[in-house]
Amino acid sequence: LIWRFHETSARGWSPLVQPPRLGGKEKVGVFASRSPFRPNPIGLSVVRNLGSAEVDGKLVLRVGGIDIVDETPILDIKPYIVYADSITGAESGFASEQPGSQRPISFSASATQALTASAADYPRLKDFIVAALQQDPRPAWRVQANDDKQYGMKLYEFNIKWQFSGDKIEVKAIISSDDDPEF
Repeated sequence: LIWRFHETSARGWSPLVQPPRLGGKEKVGVFASRSPFRPNPIGLSVVRNLGSAEVDGKLVLRVGGIDIVDETPILDIKPYIVYADSITGAESGFASEQPGSQRPISFSASATQALTASAADYPRLKDFIVAALQQDPRPAWRVQANDDKQYGMKLYEFNIKWQFSGDKIEVKAIISSDDDPEF
């Protein structure tokens, strides 16, 4: 997909950025990074085609593995062609190391109760939480730290509170936005 960074273009751009993969402390040129703050706010994503359907008289393309926000303007769709798009022996510059391996994720008793209570409306909420946490959404400069800080993130209408414990992640609470004054 070729798309537009519609939520960042009003903030302008800078020729130097501080990528999270470098701990947010080192600067590189904007064209050597994947910063959304670019002179031409165009993004590129590889997604999985899950088919298409007609919804309310409009053609809808269903995709998986997408990394853009809802209602992002799509400029173009192109096929992924293995022999043309995969470059054997390519190097990744400053982000050459793959992020750490996936950690086991557990749910506290209260988080498990919240999953059960929301199962009718959100039957795959647990899978979604696990998939999000497997990406280690902490700030990159904290990833190497063995911290005990409690983090939160919004998924659907829930505040998901989670914490690292050794090499594991524990979901401490799943709080509806109606019940959470922090929302």
